[in-house]
Amino acid sequence: MKNIMKLMLLVGVLGFTACEDPDGLDNWFDKPEADRNMVLTLPAEELILTEDAAAEELTFSWNTINPPTDEYTIRYVFKIGVQGQNFTPALSSGDLTSDITSYTISKRALNRFIIQDCAMAPNVEFMLEVKVLAYIENGPFYYKPTIAESFVKTVAYDIPLQHLYLVGDANPAGSGIENAMEITNKNKNLFYQKIAVLNPNSTFVVSTQNTAKYPAFVKKGDSEMVYVTSDEEAAKYAEFATLDPYVSGALGTVNNYAVSVDYNDEGDVPTGNCYVGRYCSLPVYIIGDAAEGWGMPSSLRQLEYDYKNPDCLVYNTVSKKGEFKMYGDTSGWSSTLSWRPAVSGADPSADNRVVTSFTGDPKWVLAAAAPEGSHIEFKNHELWISLVK
Repeated sequence: MKNIMKLMLLVGVLGFTACEDPDGLDNWFDKPEADRNMVLTLPAEELILTEDAAAEELTFSWNTINPPTDEYTIRYVFKIGVQGQNFTPALSSGDLTSDITSYTISKRALNRFIIQDCAMAPNVEFMLEVKVLAYIENGPFYYKPTIAESFVKTVAYDIPLQHLYLVGDANPAGSGIENAMEITNKNKNLFYQKIAVLNPNSTFVVSTQNTAKYPAFVKKGDSEMVYVTSDEEAAKYAEFATLDPYVSGALGTVNNYAVSVDYNDEGDVPTGNCYVGRYCSLPVYIIGDAAEGWGMPSSLRQLEYDYKNPDCLVYNTVSKKGEFKMYGDTSGWSSTLSWRPAVSGADPSADNRVVTSFTGDPKWVLAAAAPEGSHIEFKNHELWISLVK
């Protein structure tokens, strides 16, 4: 009993001390009320998406909520998802300042998200879940976000596949439309790629059909595609080009090119980018104690290809002092496909020469650890290498 009385007395003293707040700290009971009166307004009672209306926009909006006091700020985040998927994946606005109270998206972009990202079937009714969160921040108290959420009945349409073709002198089969070479779709109406032997120092357009040259895409700047419908329009721009042939001694398939297309059908007139490079038809592996994770008896590390830098293969984790060489297959030490320095012990940041015919076992050497972020760039078509610091 005495212990209970002592405990009650202690609690009372602590409670009295907290209420007096001698240190000038804010008391929990002084926490101002948060504004929870946020309402989300949908663009329609139901969303029936169609290809004919793909360019139309949908706007979701909400009312402004007031911060508890002037020292607080409001930050909004808007999300779209499919009911039952817990907003994974989600279309998100990212952080929005307090003066932005709407989110607009085209029907085409929303449809792509539903079909491609959420893997929903076309022409089947489902519920789209939308949510806006208002984060109340930068004051002395923590507040849970104010949330407004709603659901809307939705039907999406199947994405019609656009076909793209390489037409022009770069095609070894001939420049006529009857020889049009299809650029293969890899990601529906987003990414296309054709890896093939093409004529070097030759040109082509990216046509949208295999029965006529136009409509087609031609080149503006380094890689930007411009949609044209006639020779007169095309004459204002350039055609895409395959550049120089492979040098003697380059391994793999000679004059093997990659044509990669980022296709953007968001607007009424499609746009995008086309990247053309001399593609190494072999995988390329680096081996040696300068490679990250090196270990015996063999540690092969494959160089990576970036279609936006299509002439290069890159290895990002050469960092240690040591040596290395490169192979064209996984047989390692016994491989007959090998790239080596022109002089044994060459520093790849100073001597860019590469040979495929050599005697002995020449290797590149890093005399000291490369700075963080350094990488190897290799161009098989011109037998060139560099350590980029």
